Amino acid sequence: PIWQTIKEIKGADLPNIPVMLAGNKCDESPEIREVSAAEGQAQAQTWGVSFMETSAKTNHNVTQLF
Repeated sequence: PIWQTIKEIKGADLPNIPVMLAGNKCDESPEIREVSAAEGQAQAQTWGVSFMETSAKTNHNVTQLF
């Protein structure tokens, strides 16, 4: 669903538009997380976009993402 929404908003010319899939709350323990880092990376590869994990709590990759 989210990928379809991105395509609708950005149009069909996605290769020329940077898209980043961000996994938030990477500071949480693996038991609590709904999506693992490996799953996020795999989905990003499927979509042909970049992937980065972030945490607002620890400030991990927050600046780098933007």
